[in-house]
Amino acid sequence: QHPEWAMQFPGREIYKHVREDVNRTSMLINFARQEVADFMLNALRNLVRKTGISYLKLDMNYHFTTPGWSDAPTDEQQTIWVQYARNITRVFSELKKEFPDLLIENCAAGGGRSDLSMDAVFGRINRSDNQDTLDAIKMHEGFTMLHPSKMAGGACHISTSIFGFNQRRTPLQMQAFAGMMGSLAIGENLLACEDEKRKEITALVALHKRLRHIPQHGQLYRLASLYETPYSAFEFVSHEKDEALLFVFGGSVQFQAKIPPFKLQGLIHDKLYQIGIHGKKDPAHSFYPQSESEAPAMTGRGLMEIGLQIELLGDYDCRIIHLKSEE
Repeated sequence: QHPEWAMQFPGREIYKHVREDVNRTSMLINFARQEVADFMLNALRNLVRKTGISYLKLDMNYHFTTPGWSDAPTDEQQTIWVQYARNITRVFSELKKEFPDLLIENCAAGGGRSDLSMDAVFGRINRSDNQDTLDAIKMHEGFTMLHPSKMAGGACHISTSIFGFNQRRTPLQMQAFAGMMGSLAIGENLLACEDEKRKEITALVALHKRLRHIPQHGQLYRLASLYETPYSAFEFVSHEKDEALLFVFGGSVQFQAKIPPFKLQGLIHDKLYQIGIHGKKDPAHSFYPQSESEAPAMTGRGLMEIGLQIELLGDYDCRIIHLKSEE
């Protein structure tokens, strides 16, 4: 009904993207136009009101192509880049104000709208469709330079579908532990999972719910990077500094390259912290304590100056270390 709403360079045909697999033809809408933004705001408002949905994902799998605004004055046509972004933010800001309990997820792909103005409105961000665990850990390091760790969403943290990206299979535990640093998501068909796998996922989700307040609201310290070593470590410390979580992930760790102790940060020197260990790979081949009761408590000064020795074995091993101060 409104062909003028599509982006189009003067004298050129409107670019149409055809998806034969879903029988769909798409065109990039010119969100810089106020009438377009107003129409979309009303459409989304009516959608939420009529359906009562509590979760809405904005998927931006379309590149900003043919940024033409043919019927705008010549000196205003270049403002399409700025007005487009402003209207995107305005529409979802007003939607969020009207429906404060609505969880909206932003998608960084295509439109690239992974910025601070969107963070003020959206509750989750899908960093990438590539949810391969090693890649996701590397992405998370850069992602958290700008965004809160808790916003790292997506649909397939725990999933076998990630195999298609680079033919790598990572253990379910590693997938879950990496997802726990953000907004954990399950991409498995739970109805089709075997009982043992479903029980493992259930236990991991329960662990996430018990510990998620620390990475979601705490201070993040990056202690080791997969870009520099065959392992990585992320530490989250609660605001009260009475709890901390240390996530440690191994890529391919060889025996001769033993991991040095991690010197933690952000703790209180004279507090005594109990140490809980999650994610033991093979107790028969571990030199370290197997349970919380066997792990000795350490002071904050000791954890920060001497450090915490974590053992990882082979490929894709991982641990979560839970520190909790004694009252």
